[in-house]
Amino acid sequence: MVNKAFYTGLESHPHYQLAVKYLKGHGAVITFELGCDQQTTAQFIDELKIPFMGSNFGTSSTMIEQCSVFTYYHLTATQRREQGISDGLVRLSLGYEDTDLLVNDLDQAFDKLSG
Repeated sequence: MVNKAFYTGLESHPHYQLAVKYLKGHGAVITFELGCDQQTTAQFIDELKIPFMGSNFGTSSTMIEQCSVFTYYHLTATQRREQGISDGLVRLSLGYEDTDLLVNDLDQAFDKLSG
């Protein structure tokens, strides 16, 4: 269900080599693109129990953002497409929650989306 993942810790990221050279880690923000429309992406996020919805990262809690309706709300659909911002783009900022609980939460949301 994830078409693409954006994370400097992945060798496929265009800035991977720069990140390895200049960073002491890759951080806890992962962006991924779901292969679905804006409404279905919103349904996926609504199914999650752990992350708080928001666009202000930097907290100790896991946060999630549907980019097309938060950060890029002021752009038209055409402008977003021109900039490579799909309706399925999601940004996840990991907090201090238990990793297994978060993975299980994501799994159950994906299961509901595909079911």
